Amino acid sequence: MSRQLSDTQTRIFFVTDSFESNEEIFETLEEAEAYFNKNLRNEHGARIFVALVRNAYREDSGRWNYDDYSDTFTFLSEVTT
Repeated sequence: MSRQLSDTQTRIFFVTDSFESNEEIFETLEEAEAYFNKNLRNEHGARIFVALVRNAYREDSGRWNYDDYSDTFTFLSEVTT
């Protein structure tokens, strides 16, 4: 997988996760809500939150991804609807 954007800048994202699923990061709340409603709504511990995300990069497909280290996510606020 090649990276279109490769740096260690910290960005703010809407993040979805649950006890069963890994974190997914989105630039907009609408994107996060659509993913959440389609894939996570019925999973235990499902939530949407705002976080500082370190080590994020854009994939060739245009989606954001991240290298998962212990300091990747800094929780800011929960916004689950």
